[in-house]
Amino acid sequence: MDYVEIYSFITGKQETVGYIELEDNVITFRELPTKFVDRIREDGIKGDDAEVFFPEDGIRFLEALRYRFSGSMLRASEVKSG
Repeated sequence: MDYVEIYSFITGKQETVGYIELEDNVITFRELPTKFVDRIREDGIKGDDAEVFFPEDGIRFLEALRYRFSGSMLRASEVKSG
């Protein structure tokens, strides 16, 4: 299984707020707000080259998360295996 951790810095320290996992080419969202998940499913996310990826894109979607969520309040890790 490959996954990305989503971190928040709202409290002034890094806290893991959820995970996006890929197993058997299926993306699963864990511990993330429904509104956040719905928005990603509907709008997709832009990768580093401005191409839009959706959960159906599998590993390419996971890899794009760190480019989309790289701000001071919300950040995604690189893809991890485990």
